[in-house]
Amino acid sequence: MRIVVLFSLILLTALPTFAGDDNSHEVGIAIGAANFLGDLGGANKIGTPFLRDIEPRLFRPDLNVFYRYNINLHFAAKANVMFTRFIGNDALTKGEVFSDQWYRQIRNLSFKTYLVDFSGQLEMNFLKYQPGDVDEYDWSPYVFLGVSGFWFNPTTEFQGETVKLRPLGTEGQGMPGYGDKYKSISFAALGGFGVKWNVSRRMSMAWDLVYYQTFTDYVDDVSTVYADPKDFINFYGPTQGAYIADIAERRDEIDPENNYGFVTAPTVQRGDPKDKDQFITTNITLAFRLGDVGGYRGRGFKGGRMQCPKW
Repeated sequence: MRIVVLFSLILLTALPTFAGDDNSHEVGIAIGAANFLGDLGGANKIGTPFLRDIEPRLFRPDLNVFYRYNINLHFAAKANVMFTRFIGNDALTKGEVFSDQWYRQIRNLSFKTYLVDFSGQLEMNFLKYQPGDVDEYDWSPYVFLGVSGFWFNPTTEFQGETVKLRPLGTEGQGMPGYGDKYKSISFAALGGFGVKWNVSRRMSMAWDLVYYQTFTDYVDDVSTVYADPKDFINFYGPTQGAYIADIAERRDEIDPENNYGFVTAPTVQRGDPKDKDQFITTNITLAFRLGDVGGYRGRGFKGGRMQCPKW
């Protein structure tokens, strides 16, 4: 994290030095898909990393708007706002009794959350690239690093209603001996790669894949161990305490005979606090160059047609 922040600060501070006669400003939008990787996300395995942990059924649309400042032919700085929604559901995991997959299945938790992310990114083009140039410097693969801050608010469906989870403190947060409730704002380090190309003097397109490593384990409201239901009742009273306890531990909905009550007993693992939440996005980007389009090589749309990159 410190390396990413330091790298970004050095390069953003040096913008006036890097800037040349051919720099440009762009605004744009990007649409694509996002997938959450956490305690309640991921594929039908436990402990598998990164792309192997993707559950395709959990992809949801994302929408981005951004501003990009092209420092020179190889570097660009970008400010991005993303809006998306994440879901996770233990019911999607199946396995034999006492297998790793079964422990997630018997936990029987689920969540949904909207997420709004604000990020600053630094892009590096592998080839010389100039927005508006449709003859020579008209495409390049690129990589990028950045930092972001985001807002989230996990909910679940319970007894036919949508319930906000953070105020409940489902792992005992807010009660004596359990620690404070988690914040609904957190931060992430991000990185990715893509390819960009000019369509005309005014417009460019890109495809990218972005990986976010967050610094919270509560995007899905699951992180540590099960709290004692008696503590909920003692702190919140019989009615509200029992209501929170029923939301925090839902194994009984698929195990009404309580054959596996020991799996979700107080202090038993509910999540993994050492493995912070992650998510990925993949997007198609449309960017528009601001200002005068004159002074660049090419005739706008080559041959009167929109162009794809020359590979």
